[in-house]
Amino acid sequence: MIKINLQKVTETFQIGDKTYEADFNDEALKKYFKQGQKIWEYDKQVSEKYPDIENTDDFGKVCTAVIDVLPARAESYKSFFDETFGEGAGEKIYAICGKSTPNMQKVFMEVWKVIYRKVMDIETESDRTAKKYVKNRNQKR
Repeated sequence: MIKINLQKVTETFQIGDKTYEADFNDEALKKYFKQGQKIWEYDKQVSEKYPDIENTDDFGKVCTAVIDVLPARAESYKSFFDETFGEGAGEKIYAICGKSTPNMQKVFMEVWKVIYRKVMDIETESDRTAKKYVKNRNQKR
């Protein structure tokens, strides 16, 4: 008998005192990466609109950027969490984060690391299996 071990297709996250579950099937992963791409594109637009904002001493520019960026960034994270954990999760996580976009960004980054690892583990496992097959095949010759 050959036993094949499969990865779980769900993962549970505890954010504050709430527990959320995310699916990691192919359709869900595509949705997560589409949301991630939207966030990346928005960040790229912000970088183009406010180049070198982290290194400026111009308090007025910083204020303008923060006033402009925070609401849109919060909405993009809420959309991501709604997609990942279900409708309404974004607003709940925003509340758990004290309605703080920087806190929400930390949660996003932690969740994103898990999503990214899930995809990379799948590829890594495939690569390992292929290498093992090739190695065994070459040894038999």
